Amino acid sequence: MLPGGSMFYGGFSSAVAPRPRPAGAAPVAPGSPSWRLGNGPVRILSTFAKDHRIFLIGRCGADDAELSQHITSDPASDITWRWPGTYAVVEETARGVIVHTDPAASLPVYATLWNGCWAWSTSARLLAALTRATIDTERLACAVFLPSVPALADTRSFFVGVQQLPPGARIELPATGAPLRISTCWRPTPAERPLPHVRLRDALERAVALRTALDPALSCDLSGGLDSTSIAVIAAAALPPERRLDAVTVHPEGQIDGADLRHARLAAARYPDRITHRLLPLTDLHRADGWTCGDLGWRAGGGFSLR
Repeated sequence: MLPGGSMFYGGFSSAVAPRPRPAGAAPVAPGSPSWRLGNGPVRILSTFAKDHRIFLIGRCGADDAELSQHITSDPASDITWRWPGTYAVVEETARGVIVHTDPAASLPVYATLWNGCWAWSTSARLLAALTRATIDTERLACAVFLPSVPALADTRSFFVGVQQLPPGARIELPATGAPLRISTCWRPTPAERPLPHVRLRDALERAVALRTALDPALSCDLSGGLDSTSIAVIAAAALPPERRLDAVTVHPEGQIDGADLRHARLAAARYPDRITHRLLPLTDLHRADGWTCGDLGWRAGGGFSLR
């Protein structure tokens, strides 16, 4: 079973049938080799021909009119970072699939070779289930022992043969399974005005406002650090007056006097009318993870499971 509330997307660079889909997934559009698992939003932006479709996956702060202004025969280079949200843009063509990734990798996209073409997904674990990939122990070691040196991992995921597509890029996945063609569309650029902290504040406020508007009943992590505290406070202010933000702090069972927990309590106490603070104690039972790649079923055109 998939975790409750999970939303995954994926597909293949070749539309030649049959192509399997994860159990429970549905095509994003009739005849499309791309699929959606869960109730995540998909917006079809344009269909220029039978074999050329452009769609947006995830949540985006632009309305249809704004998006249409940026879609001609190709998406504009700034389409994945012009508006707040967590989204990517996918093009299906006769020559393959083109993925436009967001610059922050807030919606990471992965790819792997499968049966002479490329398979892509927002879940590396789903792709690993498709190819029966094993854990990449070297990548795991980098994450455990050298987490502050992300360059060591490069584009490797935690599964052998499954790579993460670079953020802020236009990536072509050829239908033939030929090597990826990558063009960088965004990189940080220095700017004197407005001040960086003002730009960051404005970007955070727009992004959080979008999320709270889509789901006023959302909750928020409040670990006590600067990042989660900033997001929690912005979300609490963005919610309608009648709503309170459920802010959750995870802590080891029996340890309720740590510095992070103290900071989280101070932040929640500063906004007693806007934040409801909830503690989530963890025990040794929470360390077990029985959800493995083998639990993810893929179904072919005939409806049988490829597990």
